[in-house]
Amino acid sequence: MPAVEVRNWARGRYVLRFQITPATPKTSQVGVYAKFEGMLNAVTGSEWVTLTSKGELEDLMLRCIQDRIQGGDCKDVFR
Repeated sequence: MPAVEVRNWARGRYVLRFQITPATPKTSQVGVYAKFEGMLNAVTGSEWVTLTSKGELEDLMLRCIQDRIQGGDCKDVFR
């Protein structure tokens, strides 16, 4: 979060959605979509706030999938 929006965050969660669409008999298009939320503790109670993704986790997952297809183990992707 930007310093301007520092809040009293209690926890966070994310959901990854993988979408695979056949393009040709031998290829597919793969998409990774993420939804991030943070739990905000406020005076009026707790609430889940949807956060904006920078696309970094989605990119990392796509690189890992590509590495696995080519016989790798994703270790180089996570550095």
